[in-house]
Amino acid sequence: MTDDFEDDDFEDDQYELGSADLTVVSAAIRLLEKVIRSPLATPAKAVAVSKAISILKLLPDSSSEINLNITLIGPRRKFNGQGEEHEIYHWWEIEIEGTLITISSRGHFYRKSTGGDSFIAMHWCAQPGCESEYEDFLPHLRLVDDAQPFDREVMQIDLAKPGYSLEILVDGDPVLEDESDDDVDEDFDDEDFEDEVEEELEDDDFGDDDERASSGEESKSGMNSQPAELGVCLWAFLDLDVQLIYALAGRAYWLTGDDDAKLKTLRELSRSDFLSVIRTNVPDRFAVVTGDGARRGGFATPQAVNDQYAGLFEELLTIIEQQLPGVPNFRDSSLIPTKFPADLLGVRTIVAEDAAGNCRAIVTEEDRQWLANRMNSDFFSALDESAP
Repeated sequence: MTDDFEDDDFEDDQYELGSADLTVVSAAIRLLEKVIRSPLATPAKAVAVSKAISILKLLPDSSSEINLNITLIGPRRKFNGQGEEHEIYHWWEIEIEGTLITISSRGHFYRKSTGGDSFIAMHWCAQPGCESEYEDFLPHLRLVDDAQPFDREVMQIDLAKPGYSLEILVDGDPVLEDESDDDVDEDFDDEDFEDEVEEELEDDDFGDDDERASSGEESKSGMNSQPAELGVCLWAFLDLDVQLIYALAGRAYWLTGDDDAKLKTLRELSRSDFLSVIRTNVPDRFAVVTGDGARRGGFATPQAVNDQYAGLFEELLTIIEQQLPGVPNFRDSSLIPTKFPADLLGVRTIVAEDAAGNCRAIVTEEDRQWLANRMNSDFFSALDESAP
């Protein structure tokens, strides 16, 4: 990476993605990862979903052209506010039509006295060589009780709960429940793309291969010779203009090996994996005071990243832990919640972001010196990479 952020000229076969675009794409990837782990993803549908994940993870590079539409429909929910009972349900759509990628969040509002109407919460689309389009309609959805940003919607979706359904179209035809993998693969006749998808899933199979990469070798039984343990990467996004932390992100990984090997793996992941993770706001209990004496919540100083007692990532870690897949209890078919260990190992990384959305993870000493020159301060001292 160069010593200064610059606006590079995008090639015609690349997508032009800024910070807001990456947030939408990261949320869409996380949504699809939830889908593919859920009972909604029958074998045929899982093939289509995995292809969509692979395409989104290749961004800003473009891939082979396919026609694929994935729609997740949420449960109908009753609300009693606004003086009369009403019903709301949401759906989320990811459509890949050639090189055109569209992501949207929509819904339907129904009240007996006035009838029903559909609404759009967010619409995003992009094509290579063109500026992406992003429209946020949240300010106009005052009647929608549970309206919220797309990334927060995805964070709160729990596909273990009833009421969700999944519809997938390939070349305009629905993927049926009883289709086999071979039936779906016939619709994707680009062999090069098939190989690319398999490579991508092998390299980034939702965290599983991070375990294999750090384990070194396997036992004769085919199982890892060392038990996998949880570790985390935590990111704090630093606005270079105001020199404050304005957003956080984090992700858990199953890792094997000794602590040094785990930390090495986490440091490597921290360089760029923040691009595929949903950002959250800094908790309101962190605030700064402006020149006129007003308090602005949701901002933290860079020093808070290093301060374990400040608890900057406390709420985020709780959310990440709640999203960990449970362990099956074969006696009653329930799931045993997965918990972080008391000595959770992780790394915390500042991601410096300029006004154009260009990001640089501060990982190496060179990165720290570069940031020190930009910040004109010494807050960048070595990060404590112990349990967060």
